[in-house]
Amino acid sequence: MRPIPLNIQSLCQRYKVSARGVIHVGAHEGQELNQYLEMGAEQVILIEANPQIFTKLQESVKKFSNVIPLNYAVCDRSGEIKLRLNAYDYSSSILPLKHHRDIYPNMLEVGEVSVEGITLDGLLLEQNLDSNKFNILALDIQGAELLALSGSTATLKTVDAIYTEVNLQELYEGCALIGQIDEFLEGFNFQRVALRTPFHPTYGDAFYVKRDILAKSQTTILTSIAPHNHDNQKLAISSWRSHGLNVISLNNKAEVRELESIYPEVTFYAVNRDAGAEVGRPLIYFDDIWAYIQNQESTGNGIFGIINSDIHLKADFDCLQVIEREAQDGLVVCSRVEIENSAQTAGQIYTRGFDAFFFHENLSQKLPKSVDAFFFYENLSQKLPKSDFCLGMPWWDFWLPLIAQRQGVPLKYLTTAIAYHIQHPINYRNDLWEKFGIKFTQLFKPELVPIFQKLQDQNSSELRPKLIGIIDAFLQSFHTHAHRTSFRDWRYL
Repeated sequence: MRPIPLNIQSLCQRYKVSARGVIHVGAHEGQELNQYLEMGAEQVILIEANPQIFTKLQESVKKFSNVIPLNYAVCDRSGEIKLRLNAYDYSSSILPLKHHRDIYPNMLEVGEVSVEGITLDGLLLEQNLDSNKFNILALDIQGAELLALSGSTATLKTVDAIYTEVNLQELYEGCALIGQIDEFLEGFNFQRVALRTPFHPTYGDAFYVKRDILAKSQTTILTSIAPHNHDNQKLAISSWRSHGLNVISLNNKAEVRELESIYPEVTFYAVNRDAGAEVGRPLIYFDDIWAYIQNQESTGNGIFGIINSDIHLKADFDCLQVIEREAQDGLVVCSRVEIENSAQTAGQIYTRGFDAFFFHENLSQKLPKSVDAFFFYENLSQKLPKSDFCLGMPWWDFWLPLIAQRQGVPLKYLTTAIAYHIQHPINYRNDLWEKFGIKFTQLFKPELVPIFQKLQDQNSSELRPKLIGIIDAFLQSFHTHAHRTSFRDWRYL
């Protein structure tokens, strides 16, 4: 399969960043210009340090009155600076080659040229350009990205999104690694929402968006963080946020007070009740999750997810974008992969349940409440009947797709693995498993409930295999009705 870099136009559409103007540092011959203009940029600044390449850039953009080509090396200081010319001119840099030579032996320095260095803040002032007119910054300067950002502190205040090359190893001598870029941009309220390394695992491209923009555009994950197992939950939640997902945790008031300082990146919402009296643990009712969705101001296109707090997400940006598109008119359902540690991606698919659902916000008005990980359009919340299923109890992951199906909501089963779960001993009680199994049977096969209740009253060992039979029958029905799809099906659409 051919390598596919990140696409800035798709990223801006996904995060609702409207291009006022674009500044591209390291523009080469302006290959991305048409894309910027298609995005609606009213003005584009293309900056190229190499004088010979700049001449070609000037020629290629001279017919555009709204494009400004500039010949500078943008960095953290002003003054003369040495540009190291590479046999592959797009790899020329103000930094010496290091491990880049190990990956591409033919990528050699073939000369040097002195060029004028300047900070981006200084350049805009010198050219009398208003930084407020430019809200997208692109950087492709071969390891010097942090130097350029360090000289752009005023400009960053008006930038909404940054598309930049990043290094995961020291390919150029002294170059900043992605963690340093993340840390620097966090100080300016940016969050990395996408990373791709299509050509080699040591380098790639990343996309950062201002958090106030993200708050308006993100898919929102609803969960209930447990007051224990913090290391695993922190890793899981970090995986959600690394995909640009907003995280809301519903907990009782005591847990909110305890957890807020442990998870500062999560927004907590205190519910007025929990299922402690019914199940012995302060779990959250799905009715309260749906009530939360319905009480939020509708965006008209909101996608929500419900995920148990120990599920790790590992999904390509494009995969999430497609899932969100598919969730506009249906319930996208995923199963988890059981793994031994968070670094693994290969494991056994758990076929006896579901762990990720995507849906529109209004679906909550059609369906009841229960799931490990679900993503959905906000309209789904308007279709949900009352229920006493809880997040963290068994059977809830069967209940939601059952109700969705009966309300005429299309079911879409994603076979691409995106949800991962670190194996641990089962920690629910058999009596509660049977109790909620009978509640599910009341919806699925109500004629069997009297038989099951009698077996429950007799404490009969026959009840469990009969409930397992209910699971088998439901799963067969689900897979008969659900459209099976994979990211591979959508990749080149």
